[in-house]
Amino acid sequence: MMAPPLRYFQLLVLVEFYQPKTIVEVGTWNGHHGIDMCRSALGSHSESVSYTGYDLYQEGSDDLDELEFNAKSRVTLEDVSESFDELKAEFPNRFSYELIKGDTNKTLMETQADFVFLDGGHSPKTVWNDYEKTKDSKIIVFDDYFKEDKHKKIPPVNHCGTNVVVDSIKEKAKWILPSLDLVAGGGITSLAVIVNEGRTPPNKDLLLIPVFIEQPKPN
Repeated sequence: MMAPPLRYFQLLVLVEFYQPKTIVEVGTWNGHHGIDMCRSALGSHSESVSYTGYDLYQEGSDDLDELEFNAKSRVTLEDVSESFDELKAEFPNRFSYELIKGDTNKTLMETQADFVFLDGGHSPKTVWNDYEKTKDSKIIVFDDYFKEDKHKKIPPVNHCGTNVVVDSIKEKAKWILPSLDLVAGGGITSLAVIVNEGRTPPNKDLLLIPVFIEQPKPN
């Protein structure tokens, strides 16, 4: 059994710890991480949770995939909406959402949220845009802060937008969470956390390794 990336367990620990009521995700993709974050938030307090998700959805292209270092398949906004509708039906009085289609260099307006997860394009230009538009939020988590692997490999600098942005932030509390998640083609990818309001991340030094127990097969 292949374990899912460890950093997404770290992401849910952060959501549960900070107990956000408003969540913004750039790079919703198929919605799985967004729904997991919303479930964690809903379980961490008794108030309402609103989620806003940005993605290209079916407007993606091979050229943009190359520019933004995207290897994910394309999904439609309608398919992702169905998954969020199911969560809304489960929490009809406590959960609301909005999905916004298009390039965040054009669609993302300045916004403040309790918790922001930036996992969209990887070019420095796009990561700068996404950060600048959300920089006043309480907690900002970047995906894909790249480090060298044991073979000294790392993605090319034009795909290391998170590194460029996070390394340029000098006057804010920030952490790079420990990770063993490998990048196709070489490198290790981690979450980077900016805390504008709130306590130190509880997992700043903790490498979470889930344990999978395989159930015995019936005779």
